[in-house]
Amino acid sequence: MNEAFGRPGERPTWTTGAKSGVGTAASPESLVWFTFSQGIMNEVYYPQVDTANIKDAQFVVAGDGFFSEEKSGTRHKMERLDLWAPAFRITNTCLSGRYEITKDVITDPSRNTLIQQVRFIPLEGKLADYSLFALTSPHIGNQGYHNDARIGEYRGNPMLLASSGSITLAVMCSSGFSKRSVGYAGTSGGWQDIAANYRMTNEFDSAPNGNVVLTGQIDLPEDGAFTLVFGFGKTEEEAAGQAYATIEAGYENCYTAYVDQWKKRTEPIRNLSACTGDDGALFRSSVQVLLSHQDKLHPGGTIASLSFPWGETSTADGQTGGYHLVWPRDLVQTATGHMAIDDVESARAILLYLAGIQQECGGWHQNNWIDGRPFWDGIQLDETAFPVILAWRLSERNALEGFDPWPMVFKAAAFLIRQGPVTGQERWEEDGGYSPSTLAAMITALICTADLADAQGEREHSVYLTEVADWWASNLDAWTYTTNSLLDPELPAHYERLNTVVVGNPDHDSLHQGKIPIRNLAPDVQSEFPVDDVVDAGFLQLVDYGIRPPHDPHILKSVQVVDKVIKVELPAGPSWYRYNHDGYGEHENGDPFQGYGVGQAWPLLTGERAHYELAAGNKAEAERLARALEDFAAGNKLLPEQLWTLPDIPDKGLHRGKPTGSAMPLVWAHAEYLNLLRSLQDDQLFDRVPIVAERYKDGPPALRNVWRFNHKVSSTNVGEPLRIEVLAQARIHWSMDNWHTVHDDEMRGSGFGTYWFDIPLSASDKLTGVEFTFYWTDSRTWENADFTIWIRHPLAENR
Repeated sequence: MNEAFGRPGERPTWTTGAKSGVGTAASPESLVWFTFSQGIMNEVYYPQVDTANIKDAQFVVAGDGFFSEEKSGTRHKMERLDLWAPAFRITNTCLSGRYEITKDVITDPSRNTLIQQVRFIPLEGKLADYSLFALTSPHIGNQGYHNDARIGEYRGNPMLLASSGSITLAVMCSSGFSKRSVGYAGTSGGWQDIAANYRMTNEFDSAPNGNVVLTGQIDLPEDGAFTLVFGFGKTEEEAAGQAYATIEAGYENCYTAYVDQWKKRTEPIRNLSACTGDDGALFRSSVQVLLSHQDKLHPGGTIASLSFPWGETSTADGQTGGYHLVWPRDLVQTATGHMAIDDVESARAILLYLAGIQQECGGWHQNNWIDGRPFWDGIQLDETAFPVILAWRLSERNALEGFDPWPMVFKAAAFLIRQGPVTGQERWEEDGGYSPSTLAAMITALICTADLADAQGEREHSVYLTEVADWWASNLDAWTYTTNSLLDPELPAHYERLNTVVVGNPDHDSLHQGKIPIRNLAPDVQSEFPVDDVVDAGFLQLVDYGIRPPHDPHILKSVQVVDKVIKVELPAGPSWYRYNHDGYGEHENGDPFQGYGVGQAWPLLTGERAHYELAAGNKAEAERLARALEDFAAGNKLLPEQLWTLPDIPDKGLHRGKPTGSAMPLVWAHAEYLNLLRSLQDDQLFDRVPIVAERYKDGPPALRNVWRFNHKVSSTNVGEPLRIEVLAQARIHWSMDNWHTVHDDEMRGSGFGTYWFDIPLSASDKLTGVEFTFYWTDSRTWENADFTIWIRHPLAENR
């Protein structure tokens, strides 16, 4: 064998996270997903939606003293071939006017292949003046290391092969390759050879164990038209057979079946185009985005995005998950988007998928691979609450079709009760504490669980669940609303992004006095700020679910503050940063995010604000914000994670109000848009949970305090309910007169892994404190400490 030199090649990376298009076949038989940007194919996934096998694939053109690549040497035009199917035409025109390449891109709905129907058109000179080369950079099994490349043949057809582990890629051309070579990226790869020599001088047969590149010179037909197919399989024979069969079937037949299947899949959905300002373009794209991110081997499994944010700086080592992972938060938002378009089948599949990957403890992993293996292991309590809310929604619509969600819901509620109210991380996945948005989801989940418990005939469970929800709802302002902010002297009161405490041992005497670390700022800048002075718009979830009315004074003041601090006006309309001081985004000079940068605006937050405006009776404003979302979408109507808010940097592709190099499309953003359209059509919030809104319609419930080992309270007001709660069976040994009189009471089991006892306090009591300790029944041991809760007498203190 003629082995290539330069092993292992340069450090393998991915490509930009900002895609121009994504797609897959609507059929379950085709296990291939594709993405493209900058005029070329990017990551291609097989056999699961979380497994990338190609970094990029492009054409290189050479002639007498002439070299050009599609990615940097052409102007790119992308268009949809059909309104209801993710089929695309890419037209790349040489910057010097010498050639044009058109590529129609789909997958074969019957096979594991990606198809590019290509036409090369000389704009200057003759076809014979040019050589056209197909360059493919395999990154098999999510990594660019340890790939093996070689040339081969299948039924007399020349092909290029790459493999690693149990996945093989075969590249085949309908007109054949006149020359082939494999090599290592940056050393013996085809790009370096052709750029230096304007032709292929290397024809290596193999390139084992490295970051490899496949190069094939196209044997151009007279009309310049051919089909390039990327086949996948477990073996060389399977991958090559798939590619060969697609070529034999013919592009036109594959295209017709591809479009027909997509139209059949989307025909039953609720059409929300009448609520749009772009004739339904973003609506149709959003439907296709949600469906194109579903896995086909794990029904219901849906990843956050077919992208690696700022992938050009991310090492392709198999350890970087990018956004092609499952986040329960994003997944339930996606399910709600499906329900908004009456695609209940997909929402139910998501619930079943979530039930299948639930941990034994009752929670879910922070995120996971499509098969359920964890990636990050943070505890985010909203990600346990959301599946419960989804189960309740589907139950209300009688859409469970025989699935009993109660075991899943019960375990999840028990986990929330044992872990809450403090979350290890809030929805921005960086810090722990009391979070308004997380509390909103948790309270809602417990009320939903209580309703489902009633349906099970579990009245005692229902009462206890409601008591815990009321405890959190009655305290959330004390935990998360400050009156001492320095952000604006005229607006010192607002909801905080997060009130940080030590998880497991919160000190309530120091509430609103701590600092919040911002974990994505440069090492040489201030990275901790008073919790009073960091805001996000997560408190709007309190309105969404019905825990607070939209005109609640605390909500109104907080809206004013976030608009002054984190709102940004862009050419298409307003958007909001995640929170002030955020560093998750490109650097000011446009360099990609690499652990720190400058936070940018998030379109999905425009959608969340639109929901609030609709709830507040400002439908015209909600519609204006929906139009802004439509304008935020990139050319092929994809919504990004982030929008650039600084002055234009054209040479880095950054323009104010346009997508950054973060994830695009972001499924969560598209789901938020679909939910908004449905809310506008219904003239009411689609996210609203009526039983929650009904319970809290008259404001927060009466204040109650609960002491736990993970939530110690040091004082309470006389006359307010006081509950002592632990996580193991115990007898409480307590006194209200400094141990002169002692009581012993068995703590009552809730059924959710907690045991409780209510201290009998009345407004007439002249108490100064309650002292207590525990005798642990199972271990027959005493707790080696006494605890005290001081009793305040507000009326006496005010006289």
